[in-house]
Amino acid sequence: MAADLVPAIRWCEASVRPVEYANTASNLAFVVAAVAGLRRARACRLPRAFYAAEVALLVVACGSVLFHYTQSWRYEVADELPMSLLAVAYLYTISDLHWLTRGKFRRPVFVASGLCTLAGWCVYLRARDFDVFHALFTAQVALPALVSCHAASDLGCPRSSWLAFLLLIALGKGLWNVERHLWATGACPASYWSPTYYLHAAWHVLSAAAHAAAMVYHKELYVAARDLCVVDAAPPAKKRASAANLLAVV
Repeated sequence: MAADLVPAIRWCEASVRPVEYANTASNLAFVVAAVAGLRRARACRLPRAFYAAEVALLVVACGSVLFHYTQSWRYEVADELPMSLLAVAYLYTISDLHWLTRGKFRRPVFVASGLCTLAGWCVYLRARDFDVFHALFTAQVALPALVSCHAASDLGCPRSSWLAFLLLIALGKGLWNVERHLWATGACPASYWSPTYYLHAAWHVLSAAAHAAAMVYHKELYVAARDLCVVDAAPPAKKRASAANLLAVV
């Protein structure tokens, strides 16, 4: 196989079938989560970052379909790069909701996060070592997760959705690790009738559910901050419309 086609990581399903049908089809979970998130953002009048996160998840779904169907490096990047952009959007959805993401700390935190992400991708593209991407993406997700957890105290917001996110992502990662162990030890299932054949597909479903729980939690934080006047009550489009109406009256 040509060097530009060899992926940095492969899955057990590829050892049974030439095409990863289950891993491909399970990306429908991301589409469902993203559509539900877009509807929630519109209904709750959430900032653009929430829309960006859901659109990024749709792009992740498309990239993941291409990657698992073709098992090629170029489409692996088409899967993983949107994942990094999704994690960037996670951080922006909690902008101004915590002392680290507002005021004098906001710009340094966001710039440092962006530069670290860019540097991580430069190393990954050069090394083609999946462990580099894995470490980068884990850090990207952990930052907004930890900051948002702490933000609940100041905003008087319950953490039930955050705990749901934590439980779902931990369960999914556990299945991921089992699948990676099976691959590393050459113990992948020999038949698609084995439950362990679907471990990565289950990861897709659980990570989509974890995304949904996280976005619900970030929505709860934003609504609480809006009610406390920590953030503006109207998103940018509404503010521009209000300003135009005021000028019309004057």
